Amino acid sequence: MKNLFIIVLLALSFNAFTQIPTNGLVAYYPFSGNANDMSGNGYNGILNGPTLTSDRFGNPNSAYGFDGVNDYIILNNYVTNFNFQQPASISLWVETKYDIPQTVYSLGDGTTQTYFSGISIGNNTTGTLTNELIIAGSQVTGSDKYITGFETTNRDLLINTGWHHLVVLFDNVSTKIYLDNTLLPLNCTWGINNGHYGNLTIAGSMIFGARYANGYGGFLNGSLDDIRVYNGVLTPTEITALYQETFCTAPIPLANNVSLCGGGVAPLTASGGTSYIWYNSSHIQIASGPTFTTPFLMATTTYFVTNFDGTCESLPDTVVVTVNPLPTVTINPINDFININSTPVNLSGTPLGGVFWGNGIAGNLFNATNTGLGTTVISYSYTDGNGCSKTVNKSVIVYDTLGTVCVDTILISVTDTLIIDVLLSIIPPDNINTIKIYPNPTQDFVIIHTGSYLSMANYTIKIENSLGQTVFQNLIDQQLFQISINDFGSYGLYYVKIIDDIGNIVTTRKIILQ
Repeated sequence: MKNLFIIVLLALSFNAFTQIPTNGLVAYYPFSGNANDMSGNGYNGILNGPTLTSDRFGNPNSAYGFDGVNDYIILNNYVTNFNFQQPASISLWVETKYDIPQTVYSLGDGTTQTYFSGISIGNNTTGTLTNELIIAGSQVTGSDKYITGFETTNRDLLINTGWHHLVVLFDNVSTKIYLDNTLLPLNCTWGINNGHYGNLTIAGSMIFGARYANGYGGFLNGSLDDIRVYNGVLTPTEITALYQETFCTAPIPLANNVSLCGGGVAPLTASGGTSYIWYNSSHIQIASGPTFTTPFLMATTTYFVTNFDGTCESLPDTVVVTVNPLPTVTINPINDFININSTPVNLSGTPLGGVFWGNGIAGNLFNATNTGLGTTVISYSYTDGNGCSKTVNKSVIVYDTLGTVCVDTILISVTDTLIIDVLLSIIPPDNINTIKIYPNPTQDFVIIHTGSYLSMANYTIKIENSLGQTVFQNLIDQQLFQISINDFGSYGLYYVKIIDDIGNIVTTRKIILQ
């Protein structure tokens, strides 16, 4: 198989060699047994008749021959990827014995071919130049159009003399054509030579070896090889490197694809070669050596790695770092407060198939009796088909009302919860709000949970000691209050009062800290 790169200038330093340009490479077709795009972008061609033939090095099945009747390679599935605005460069090798109008590269609107960018060879291609040999043209709009070309009586420069290298540059100022590493003088015959390429309002056809104009035509009678498309203008040095490209035997390396969950860095490792060069998705060199660690990635990203064997650089291996999203995991609703004496609670999560775990959990059941009083955490973990896992947690409070000694008094210790149902002056059934007062398991704090506190706007909670002194008072404007036992001053009897928005005491309850 032919390979992508070649050394043109080999100096003492590894980084000193001149290589085939990859910056801005949109697509590359070495035609080594198929019409696949070897740039890593996957813009594979579909054959309509061409057959494999020998390339310029004599390697069999390494180029495509076209019969001049109805053969072409079509890339219409990816036409939008080739329809970018200039600058652009097209590099290819062509061989033909026939001095007739032939199309080698065509991007068009796919209907009437009124709008197009293309490259043709042979005499009388347009009928506007004398002894036309190579023609390039573009029409983006009805007025933005041009045809330019090279004319010569020396037909041996291209016709019936074997393989020849052709490069056409579109730089938005002028079109330039190189033939066998030589810049050609051009004549403009139609419109203004403004170097436009692509950028068609409607792009429908992308073809090698023919064009589309109310049907396929302009068929190539010859062979094509090593077609490269760039979204930039090649330099003379890069054109020379393409022209001097030789057959490379460096083996293609192998590198591991990696999958990440939710994002991260990925260690990549190459093997099967001598020295390795890493490229990003734009084919810009970013590292060398057998390993490369990516930056932090949040989306799937493509890299390439090649093998330099001391003489030339191989075709790239494509390395894909797939970033899979974390699954969306939830615990289906359960009560925030669960009585320690209640029956086990059935747990369920979304998506199904995850695992519950935590204190008091057996399978999908939560048994508060086995947890003890206070706050406990219920966890649910789920792993999806990509191996990505996520865990969510739900905190519940296990309480016990067995410490109540009379209808309005409760002994507060680490085992008790006081429940106060406050009747609100709003329309039922939402006219009752439940306030819970319970001790912290550390015996350092008293917790007041105000329930649906937003329904108690401008209500106040107040705690007084047996002498009528206020030890705590606050508007009910948040869901949790945490009061240090030190703020009470001592253990003993206290009164909890709920005061409405006009100053009336709506309920009084007694608590005894012991």
